[in-house]
Amino acid sequence: RHEVSDWVSKGLSYLSSDQRLAIELAYGGGHSLEEIAAIMDCPLSTVKARMFHARVKLRNLLPALAGSGVGARDRMENERD
Repeated sequence: RHEVSDWVSKGLSYLSSDQRLAIELAYGGGHSLEEIAAIMDCPLSTVKARMFHARVKLRNLLPALAGSGVGARDRMENERD
């Protein structure tokens, strides 16, 4: 369990600060999308877009962070840019 937590924390560090905050408020804090929009002072559609892009980025990054596949380090560096 500790290993998974470290893995996800590393993945979150690759997100923009807005994406990371939205993900942390939703999954860590249990806030609704409407609540997140109010907390972040932005439209609901912006929260939805940030969540979508954050999940896509994490879906692509997490296998590389786990060390699976050839070129994992290259994929992580490309995501950082």
